[in-house]
Amino acid sequence: MRYSLLGTLFLILLGVGSPAWATVFWDDNFTTGLANWDVSGCQNGGNPPADPFFGCNPRITNTRSNSTSYSMKTTFHPTNPSIQQATYYNRNFPPTSEVWTRQWIRFEGPNGSGSFTFDLTGTKHSIVYGNGPGFGVWMGNWFGSRSLGLALVNYPLIDQATNLYTSGTFNDYQWYCIELHINRGTAGVANGSIEVYQDGNLTLSQNGLPIESTQATCPVGSSCYPQPVQHSFSSYRHFGQYGSGDRYIDDIAVGNTRIGCTPGQGGGGSPADTTAPKTPMNLKVSWLWDLLDDAAEACANLLAWIAPAEAHATPVTVERKE
Repeated sequence: MRYSLLGTLFLILLGVGSPAWATVFWDDNFTTGLANWDVSGCQNGGNPPADPFFGCNPRITNTRSNSTSYSMKTTFHPTNPSIQQATYYNRNFPPTSEVWTRQWIRFEGPNGSGSFTFDLTGTKHSIVYGNGPGFGVWMGNWFGSRSLGLALVNYPLIDQATNLYTSGTFNDYQWYCIELHINRGTAGVANGSIEVYQDGNLTLSQNGLPIESTQATCPVGSSCYPQPVQHSFSSYRHFGQYGSGDRYIDDIAVGNTRIGCTPGQGGGGSPADTTAPKTPMNLKVSWLWDLLDDAAEACANLLAWIAPAEAHATPVTVERKE
């Protein structure tokens, strides 16, 4: 006898090595101050303990803002760019092999007068890294230049470094949107990539980079031996070190997809394609039944059990024959 039975099952449409859904991990306009940041670095450089909302230096201010009422202001020494006047703040995000960051940045002369002076060694802005030894990317202005630069640390090997430079430049008293994109690529393969966008324009593009290491631990003789090597990004550190004048940072965001220049969870100015891949619908599974009815029910229960509730699900049509 031949008959058909339509039932609804749920299959998880995930393959081995499939990437996570495109996500903006966080997007901070500082309306809550530094509530979401680790400000223990305020104790460095002679700063007082951090105020829970305002921090130390850098400090939350309402004198300038890109989007709401607040931004993060760093006051550098007015005459000596080499004096470290500020420290750093940390904020973590879920581990990822591909990361996008966005920040709005503005430079002014001391007390809002004259020009900002970049340090002849380098003015640090931020670093993306993995909460331990391994590859990381500094962002700053190196050797007094008004062009944004990157410093790749522990690249191509532990304790080595490489500098990269963008084609964009900074004028004073103007907000700029800076986007950084890093893809670590495959371990042991030179297929990593780094991009920088300034106000939506590509100012740096490097491909075929041997970023992802095959090392499990730091090698003997290195500065980090015998610690484990980190193989993902998971932390954003904001710096205020070296320069002369005032620097404002606002609308810092981190994700694993392009976020764009418009504040508030991404989107807008430099649009991101966050649309999930289309899932196949109306799948049909057919076979000849030579088992009892409860065998089909057991199969359906098994598929339902292995599918997490939060997983993307799609209806499946099962055609039973016997």
